Amino acid sequence: MLSRTRKWSKQHYIREVTFKEQDLSTSAYEFVQELIKFYDSVVLPVKPAGVYIPRVIVRCETSDSVRKIVKAVRELKPPRTVLGIHDTFKAKRVFDEEPRVPDPKQRHEVFWVHQFKLLEGIDEPDFCLLGVFEPLRNVRSLVQQVGRIIRNPAAKPGQPAYVLCRTGDNQQAYWDGYREYEKQFERHPQRYEIREIFDVFSMQPEYQYYDRDYRHRFSFKAVRQRLLHRDFRYRRSAVSTRQSRIRSRNASDRLSYPFSEMNLSKRSSKS
Repeated sequence: MLSRTRKWSKQHYIREVTFKEQDLSTSAYEFVQELIKFYDSVVLPVKPAGVYIPRVIVRCETSDSVRKIVKAVRELKPPRTVLGIHDTFKAKRVFDEEPRVPDPKQRHEVFWVHQFKLLEGIDEPDFCLLGVFEPLRNVRSLVQQVGRIIRNPAAKPGQPAYVLCRTGDNQQAYWDGYREYEKQFERHPQRYEIREIFDVFSMQPEYQYYDRDYRHRFSFKAVRQRLLHRDFRYRRSAVSTRQSRIRSRNASDRLSYPFSEMNLSKRSSKS
């Protein structure tokens, strides 16, 4: 049983993702310099089939970071086209900012910079490089973001997509963990069924030596065949303690009736 991503990969509907981790600067200007170097030397020479000009997604953590990256790209020589997207930006205020994601087919910019806007809802195969200026904090967001650069409409094998990220930001670790999960799902799909998730006892040995005895593993089926509460011993007493500014005798008197009705004993102690 193949997972969806693995199935699409085998059918060449998605590209092969390569992560490039390196010691990237936290300076927007220096990060953009490294991003352009990687784009020109690695991405352009092996651009995917059907892509004339590869496009780039840059992920930031704040609107301020988005503007810094946009400014650094705009000031490159030779100049590169760039668009910053964030919901706090004012529509039509400046030519390279948008509060909403425009149709990529109606825009010409190569570099698209955002915080969360491009995690989903965009389906454009020209995007084939992700530059992570500031990291995504969970695996779900990372997988969604990588999903924006792996579409392979030509369905040709060996088509590349790249992620440039900072060493130590756990971006590749998130992705590798996700792919390992998919492999495990393919090998043992029954373990991921709802009943198996909750019935973890089924994975234990049927008999196990514990606390000086050989014990049979717990079974919900066995529970349904008898009254489980009869297998446990319960205390039939309660203790009320006296704290400062609390009248213990009154509290004890108030407890007397319900406990006597339940045939339980009560004790009073000082603390």
